Amino acid sequence: MWYDDSFTSIVSQFDLVCDKEYISSLVTTIQMIGLLAGAAVFGQLGDIIGRRKVLLITYALLLVSNAASGFASSWQLYAAIRFLVGACIAGLLIVNLLLPVEYVGKQWRTLCGCVGTWAIGVATLPLFAFLIRDWTYLCLAISIAGIPILVSSWFLPESCRWLVTRGRYQEAEAILIQISKRNGRSCPDMKLLRSFAQTEKELLDQEKSFSYWNLCQSRESAIITFTCMFGWFAGSSVYYGLSYNLPNLSGNIYLNCFISGIIEIPALFFVLAVNNRIGRRWTVFILFLVGAVAIFIIIVVDAGSLTFPIQMMAFIGKSAIAGGWAGVIIFSAEKFPTLIRNIGVASCSMASRIGGIVAPQLVLLGKFAEPLPFVVFGVISALCAISFLFMSETAQLPLVDKIPTQASVESPFIDITQQSLPENHVASEHLIEMA
Repeated sequence: MWYDDSFTSIVSQFDLVCDKEYISSLVTTIQMIGLLAGAAVFGQLGDIIGRRKVLLITYALLLVSNAASGFASSWQLYAAIRFLVGACIAGLLIVNLLLPVEYVGKQWRTLCGCVGTWAIGVATLPLFAFLIRDWTYLCLAISIAGIPILVSSWFLPESCRWLVTRGRYQEAEAILIQISKRNGRSCPDMKLLRSFAQTEKELLDQEKSFSYWNLCQSRESAIITFTCMFGWFAGSSVYYGLSYNLPNLSGNIYLNCFISGIIEIPALFFVLAVNNRIGRRWTVFILFLVGAVAIFIIIVVDAGSLTFPIQMMAFIGKSAIAGGWAGVIIFSAEKFPTLIRNIGVASCSMASRIGGIVAPQLVLLGKFAEPLPFVVFGVISALCAISFLFMSETAQLPLVDKIPTQASVESPFIDITQQSLPENHVASEHLIEMA
């Protein structure tokens, strides 16, 4: 067997060809299962020990395990390490979303949800791979590049919202005072925080621990949870499904991967531009609908074609789905109460990991009929777009801190943007905006 000696990979390292060809896809699936497990474990852990600690733990483990995977002596050991890598990525993604969202006012949540570095990372990876052709050194270089981010993360404060909901009021006050001083503003009125804290303390005396069951304790809560989970599943399955098809596109593989990352950025800027103006629901609807239309165009033209127009439709579809997924993520982070927000987002993350696990299997449907994977991806995208139109809006509303009771929870199908909110509901949000 002859390998291209211009680069090395796990395929050439462990001879994953012929009867072992399936192993490379198996390793990808195992890593996705790791993300599923990590979302379940670190999701609840973030609500127990805090966002900041989980952020530091998962990121440190991620850098170490990713570097270690490059020195694996067998594909079995490599797969086991990549499972740990996937688990750490899941935990990191959850708290990396929630920590900034819980620190900003409602007008800045879209910025926190969209201005991540995922698309930049996707576009940067092929540049690393092009310059570093040995896969062992590539893994090591990527981990080394992440060390400055780990060091800077040490200086991040804990979420004030989480501290308040856990009864650690003095720590929350100290952080708010420090933030206001650094911003050159007068210290916010802490009487408002203490009033809010007393209300939360009464709640905490009644509800000492929370679990995934709290996400479905009422019909309305269950509808919200499963709609958000489906949105994450749709985003992941279609996004990764189109990504796994990149090697089948004509042209340079490094360039294709680079374009697939860069082309996501316009969709994220679109979310930034319209998410606060037209609302979360319509943003998600438009982008998933555009993704569905692009996918259906591929089916109508020729799903098996490798021509430039088909490539562009694939890139446009992937970009739209990436933007729509960002909109779903923002909506989900706003919809779940603070006390179970980490658990709620974790459940959505688990749904997205199931989508990532299913995606390569859906791509294999093309062996039976070339258009079939695109039919599935198009239908999933269209259903996601329609489902979010029936949800109540969260744009320009304060984050919910308490878990609604069965009797008081708002219907997920009613627009509550014009309803007044009780003072203790907006107290923490008001203090953060003042700081």
